[in-house]
Amino acid sequence: MIKSKRGEEMVEAAMILPILVLIIFSMILFMLYQYQCHQNQIALHHDLFQTLDESDVVFDIEVMENQTIAHIAGTVDLNVEKKQKERIYLFSAAECIRIGEMLSFDEE
Repeated sequence: MIKSKRGEEMVEAAMILPILVLIIFSMILFMLYQYQCHQNQIALHHDLFQTLDESDVVFDIEVMENQTIAHIAGTVDLNVEKKQKERIYLFSAAECIRIGEMLSFDEE
């Protein structure tokens, strides 16, 4: 009987190690994709707030859409796509106050 199991361990490592490396690589690519989605969402919110600052309408709803597409290759080979749709309510506080004052029915 052979007392050394070094060859057996080498064969197991040769089979498992490439799969482990591919799984770790896939996880890193997926985390980068999630980070990219997060950055796109931040940019979308920034654009919406920029629109809010520049707006002079009494009331409006602004809708913006964003799409993130990535190709993840590793253990699996797939294209990942995420669509984001955000909205913001635009209003001019001064104009709303003026309209409210015009519509008030104060009886004196």
